[in-house]
Amino acid sequence: MQLTLKLKTPVKKESIYARNEEKDFTYFSVPANQYFSPDRFSISKGTQIPLNEIFYDQKTGEIRLSMRPNTAYFIERVIQNYNSIVDRYTKIEIISNENNFTVIPDTFEKSFPYNENCDCFLLIYK
Repeated sequence: MQLTLKLKTPVKKESIYARNEEKDFTYFSVPANQYFSPDRFSISKGTQIPLNEIFYDQKTGEIRLSMRPNTAYFIERVIQNYNSIVDRYTKIEIISNENNFTVIPDTFEKSFPYNENCDCFLLIYK
């Protein structure tokens, strides 16, 4: 299973791979059913997705992440200039062997709801 995020404005590759939490992009994952406390999706419970699992095409502005079942993905920390996931991406696509699913901008926030515990947009892959 693969998640593809298409940026509205492509950025330099270095921005995508920046490990510092203060940078524009920070990707984490946490087992979706492991923690049942209200803060189960806090970044302190998560694991940063290794750089070798984040693929970025600077020409197209597409970020690709491999997804694992029963995992919650912190798609992006909320940052000063992008308070909504709609402001950042033009397309979000989930690709599997069985089918492809494209999320259109009008449904981004419904599909990837904001979560206060992680201050991020969250996708749970079941």
